[in-house]
Amino acid sequence: MEEPEHAQAGVTASSASYAVAFAPVAEIESGRVFAYEALLRTREGAAVDAQTAGMDDQALGGLQARFRLAAVRSAASHGFVASGARLILNLPLELVADPFEELRPVIDAAHACGIVPRRLVMRVQRPERHSSSRLADLLDAHAKHGCATLYGPFHGGDDEFQRLTRLPPDFVEIDPEQTRGLASSWARRIQVENLTRRIAGASHGARLIAGGIDSEADALKLRGFGFRYIAGEIVGAPALGGLPASLLAESASEADSFRSDAV
Repeated sequence: MEEPEHAQAGVTASSASYAVAFAPVAEIESGRVFAYEALLRTREGAAVDAQTAGMDDQALGGLQARFRLAAVRSAASHGFVASGARLILNLPLELVADPFEELRPVIDAAHACGIVPRRLVMRVQRPERHSSSRLADLLDAHAKHGCATLYGPFHGGDDEFQRLTRLPPDFVEIDPEQTRGLASSWARRIQVENLTRRIAGASHGARLIAGGIDSEADALKLRGFGFRYIAGEIVGAPALGGLPASLLAESASEADSFRSDAV
């Protein structure tokens, strides 16, 4: 596996090449980058579903483990340490035998790169698919290593809320299909407002993230509903070979400059 930029992994008899992309997540209020999410991509920046479809759990788990290490080292090589941002990494629980041991190499790599563990955020997809004891072991491993937990994408089902209440994470990312186009749909605004209230009550203060946001109007509505962070076209597309700046921050800076010139 090539690090930090690229990863090599066998798929059946052939081998496929992968790359690390970073997607910015920004604070709505300031526009500044809050986190970078590391994404497994092809060298051309495309999704890897076709390449990984034929891999068994062992091979896929190995690829994901190497990818997490590559992501940490790649982020560090592109100035992550000085950025002040967090790094979101995917940790598929169904591919992990021992969460604590699975995270150990990532934490060691982060320390070696000068990244403190509290800046790492581990994404858990579909937590309701796992038993409470299994999920509890995972969150305990996160806590012992000093990193944070993110549930998402969150759809608002009863099983999801049960996990959220009993085993609350630090962050919850709402399913983009529920938040996209919010400003133009009264019904969707009501739905999201009710959903965020339920999450606030169940999660003991988990911070909210909305992905797939492509308009300032949607961002402003989400801020009014208690969301602190957003991702999507309005913030910036995933980028290979670097940590992309926040377009939202650039827009805020241009607006401040315009107001200063007007005065």
